[in-house]
Amino acid sequence: MKSLFLFILCTLLISAQASDADVLVSGNGSWSPNAPTTSYSASSATWSFSFGLPSTLASNPTLGTNFSYYLNGVLVGQLLNGVTFNNSAGGGLFSLSVPSVPTNSASSPLALTFTGGQAYTPGSGGSLIPTPGTYGASLNMPNPANPDLPPASGSGTISITNVPEPASLPLFMLGVAALGCAAFLKRKSI
Repeated sequence: MKSLFLFILCTLLISAQASDADVLVSGNGSWSPNAPTTSYSASSATWSFSFGLPSTLASNPTLGTNFSYYLNGVLVGQLLNGVTFNNSAGGGLFSLSVPSVPTNSASSPLALTFTGGQAYTPGSGGSLIPTPGTYGASLNMPNPANPDLPPASGSGTISITNVPEPASLPLFMLGVAALGCAAFLKRKSI
């Protein structure tokens, strides 16, 4: 019974820390060999990121939550100035506006542009609804040292997934705990 109590307590603590986001956007890939060395890129380096969004975006651009950007597995950025979703005619997917110096939101913004399929459907009143799925992506970033040089480029995969409603997680875990308790009591009575 003590272990059941601990299980339920842990479940409630985990669900209390669930994200406010309804949609999780994540991606990973690599920069091309000609990518310049910046805070966000390096020649042939791997990149990954994630951030949360509400299930309906009232405006475009919008703000994301809990942003993190990794270069070769090292966290280099947690500040996100905005996300702009692009329609198919504009290259699809989205652009991330990040500070050129990852630890200073006042530094000039830099655009990480991911092109691929259109990742939203139009909602009512000009809103956008992120479309869950996996998208092949090309990545471009202007060279911050010299905008006249070709942009840094790379490729990867973007995933957009719905996050379960936090209230459903404790109910699910409570159901699993009840089944476990029932099985325990049945085994004990035999």
